[in-house]
Amino acid sequence: MFALIFAEDYHSLESVSLEKCSLRSQEGVRRFELYPIQEIHYDGYLDIKVVSEKDREYAPCGIFCGDCRRYETNRCLGCPATRYYRGKL
Repeated sequence: MFALIFAEDYHSLESVSLEKCSLRSQEGVRRFELYPIQEIHYDGYLDIKVVSEKDREYAPCGIFCGDCRRYETNRCLGCPATRYYRGKL
């Protein structure tokens, strides 16, 4: 399986790749490799809805951002699907 992960800053990318909300920590994931891309080349044919409603208490992965150490120290913007999200999306 291939997953495209969008992070607004490097600290949030670290959170998504290393912390308890990472794909690596999800059930059934046996191997995880990360290839960061610095530049984004927008393709008009790739229409992706990045953000859902920001009303969830828990992220879709089941993690609660409100008590995350990285979130509390402003090293993560939080999940865009939750009310804790502090980003621009």
